[in-house]
Amino acid sequence: MPTPQIIPPYYPPPKPTPPPPPDPPKPAGETDLVDLLIAYETGELNQTQTAALFQRLVDSGLIWLLQGSYTREARRLIEAGQVIVSDEALEAGYGKYGNQGE
Repeated sequence: MPTPQIIPPYYPPPKPTPPPPPDPPKPAGETDLVDLLIAYETGELNQTQTAALFQRLVDSGLIWLLQGSYTREARRLIEAGQVIVSDEALEAGYGKYGNQGE
């Protein structure tokens, strides 16, 4: 008696995943903060660009949430007068995060 043939079940190939939607366009002249941080880390920013980046971080209050090297650089730039700490920046960031434990 011949051995019966077992036919494996048919599974259709998976459908390809559609590509993610493109990022929305950035306003003219605006650079993504992550791109600026990467450029800073890789040494691609000049002193003026570095000061502008840190001014943006101080103004938003994000500077006080970053690792110590960033806050030390921010304090150095503040002491040198290249970054200005406004009252709003103090309220937004430093007042909440910068003096914990003091």
